[in-house]
Amino acid sequence: MATQTRREFALSAAAMGAASWPLAIAADDNSREQQTGVGVAPDLVLVNGRVYTVDEQQPKAEALAVKNGRFVAVGSSKQIRELVGPGTQVIDADGMTVTPGFIDAHTHPASAGVSELRKVNCDLRSIAEIKETIRARASKTPRGRWVKGFKYDDTKLRDHRPLTRADLDEVVTEHPVEVLHRGGHTAIYNSAAFAAAGVDRTMPLS
Repeated sequence: MATQTRREFALSAAAMGAASWPLAIAADDNSREQQTGVGVAPDLVLVNGRVYTVDEQQPKAEALAVKNGRFVAVGSSKQIRELVGPGTQVIDADGMTVTPGFIDAHTHPASAGVSELRKVNCDLRSIAEIKETIRARASKTPRGRWVKGFKYDDTKLRDHRPLTRADLDEVVTEHPVEVLHRGGHTAIYNSAAFAAAGVDRTMPLS
């Protein structure tokens, strides 16, 4: 199986914001309106590429045209260049491979649904908001029971810093608290959670 080079893989059509290739242009048709289906020039054209269209009737092409976020023409570089107007952005792919945008299909609908029912949604924009929503849940939770948050994302916080153990300790001391990061691989705990797990400064690192 042939391996693509990094250069070949780098250029993706994801930025085009479209999901299909609705029109291939005819080689003997020079009318811009007939070629693109619109009476004005496309917003963007890409030429000199190796375009994989995912279209069985025309699986490969050299160039494409985009108008209002949708593909309006696919064909040779010569054909697509004829569509260029004064305001059209032109990208020369210089032989690079162009593919439709890839979408990450890695999802966890079952566990996400359970989290929505049982945990605190921490998809908020400030540490103060996260603290308040955790405090509110703790006030309705029997003493000593876990309070768990999810969808926390430090990159979206106006505070420009991550949530910390100290932040959680300020609002909840009688419940162990876990706030799971949106990425699913890290979490923030309060001091009560560390105590419940028997973790303290004397615990060996290995």
